[in-house]
Amino acid sequence: MSAKTKSTKIEPVKKPLKLKPYLQKMWELACLAQKNAVAEYSGYRVGAALGSQLIAIQGANIEIVVNSLSVCAERSALFSALSQGHRKFTDVVVVVDNPSGATPCGACRQALLDFCQPDLNIWVGSQQGVFAHYTLGQLVPFSFSALDVEAVVHSKRD
Repeated sequence: MSAKTKSTKIEPVKKPLKLKPYLQKMWELACLAQKNAVAEYSGYRVGAALGSQLIAIQGANIEIVVNSLSVCAERSALFSALSQGHRKFTDVVVVVDNPSGATPCGACRQALLDFCQPDLNIWVGSQQGVFAHYTLGQLVPFSFSALDVEAVVHSKRD
């Protein structure tokens, strides 16, 4: 990285964050979901819990031999929540084996963006705790969303 290039990486904290009780429960659910991950090919197990103070829906990554058909934990939780009729989400907790956590992949960020607001809280960590907090807007600053599609559709109607 040159001296003129500024890093946009957000560094996680070194010790677990203190969480509100509902987030602590979501982290526990994400840890349980991680144990259900099917990661026979990569060995990279991920658990997630998506919801709010009222609900929390778990998801785990599921790998199959055709990797492009596999699903990440975040999308697993999102699709499960949507199929159960939930539409309002404030938080997602993601648990991985990496001690300091990992943020959702690009596909998961896009899926979350389609159904959540940019202020969705994303908490990342491991079985040892939650080590970082971001918003969806921070992770996808120049996003493509349903609003972009809607703008094109409306301009064609006019």
